[in-house]
Amino acid sequence: MQINNYTVRNLLSLFDENTVYVDKNIQRRRGNWSVDMKRDCLRSYNLGRVPAPIVFADNTACLKWLRADALRGMDEYSREYYEARIASGHVWTVLDGMHKLFDVLHGFINNQWSYTGYLTDANGVTNSDKYDNVFFKDLPQRTKDAIQDAQVSVAIFGDLTAIELSDVFLNLQKGVPLNPQQVRRAHRTRLTGWIRDVAESQPLVWNHILGKTGANSIAGSGDEEWTVKLLMATARKWNKTLSKYNNTNFDHYIKDLDLVYSEGVGISPMFGGESPYNKAEFDRFKKIFNLFAYIVSQLRDSKGKDIKLKNKEAWMLWYAVEYSHDNMFQIQSANDVFVTVQKTIQRLESQSHLNYSNAITAAESKGEKAPSENSYFHKTTCLPHKARERNLAKKEFLDEFTSSDVLNNASLTRGYAAAK
Repeated sequence: MQINNYTVRNLLSLFDENTVYVDKNIQRRRGNWSVDMKRDCLRSYNLGRVPAPIVFADNTACLKWLRADALRGMDEYSREYYEARIASGHVWTVLDGMHKLFDVLHGFINNQWSYTGYLTDANGVTNSDKYDNVFFKDLPQRTKDAIQDAQVSVAIFGDLTAIELSDVFLNLQKGVPLNPQQVRRAHRTRLTGWIRDVAESQPLVWNHILGKTGANSIAGSGDEEWTVKLLMATARKWNKTLSKYNNTNFDHYIKDLDLVYSEGVGISPMFGGESPYNKAEFDRFKKIFNLFAYIVSQLRDSKGKDIKLKNKEAWMLWYAVEYSHDNMFQIQSANDVFVTVQKTIQRLESQSHLNYSNAITAAESKGEKAPSENSYFHKTTCLPHKARERNLAKKEFLDEFTSSDVLNNASLTRGYAAAK
């Protein structure tokens, strides 16, 4: 590993979106940093107080290193990885500091965000009046010079396999830990790209389901975690090392989500003979997901704003859409089916609370142990991460939802051709 210092001016001329490859399988998504975080980072560069380097792999050097050794040269995956990077014109692969490079430095110099606070110019003078939302183009020239001439430490590896890129990335994130889904996606498995592509293919749906920050957000890869959970709750068959699992017994604990990803490490092609992933089930899931996303993205309140779904509403709506897909029903109105789902939940929860209360009273009168609340609908809808409870909720919901009167209210009619 080589460590060099660059001025911001030289750094940005050499390391840009044309020359730097951002591997989506390992990197956090853009947008993780708030404006305040970017401002703090810029001020730290201005003061020379950012000791941690931006870290890259030199794609050409790594490929030469692989080819220089007969054993390493047998690593076909790594060779193809670096050859693809070089063919696309990417000289480096960023391993750490992506947000500092692109969001902070490139972003500010290109006037993509504004700075509030104090800066020290090239003469060592700090502005007496606090800057308020000032863009780079509007700063005094000597302050621009100070920012352009600030020193940035850069570390470059030339001896890493493609798998080791993930190892280095994960090790470098220990100061600011990744959430579990961000760790999963950093492992080299075909599932990472497949899940990401499905999640990103329907961007509007996430406005109705995810939050703005944290793990349950786009920046925190919440869309990917939601997608893989839906997949695990829907796929009726898995292959090879996952063959004992199906939609009725796959929990959604961290260890289970980790397993779905880890069992695909080193497996290629994704749906080959040794793969744990079942192509027919994945294709079916994608069709259901596309229909679900289409329905959810249309949901608006009386003021035209996106309706934010409660967790149990999202899950019950998913079951309704899955049932419609598998039974060739056409959904005539997104609003009608959602309102019907809401009303069905309300009826079942009311009855569930009553049934649970009566069961407790009966148990007390007989001196028996109180029944488990986890078997009642009002509770099972809150526990989709548990396979048993999730499927109890699904069965009870569909038993009610698929009655003829309810289906009519939901505007479901026969003759639906599954979404592609």
